[in-house]
Amino acid sequence: RRIALRPASGEPPVTVYDSSGPYTDPDARIDIERGLPPLRNAWIEARGDIERIPGRDARPEDEGLTSAQAEV
Repeated sequence: RRIALRPASGEPPVTVYDSSGPYTDPDARIDIERGLPPLRNAWIEARGDIERIPGRDARPEDEGLTSAQAEV
């Protein structure tokens, strides 16, 4: 991303790394309900160094709660 400086500065625009991703790209078509596409899946799979494990259900402890607090 390029940031334009005041014309009076006589300096060219400053190029910076934009970590905001596609959400600030005016040409991006984003469906908030579906989320962003998994752009890195093929790259990660191609490395051949991952092991798939079954997921698990969320637990109260995941949110910083005890089981007793979650029942209230």
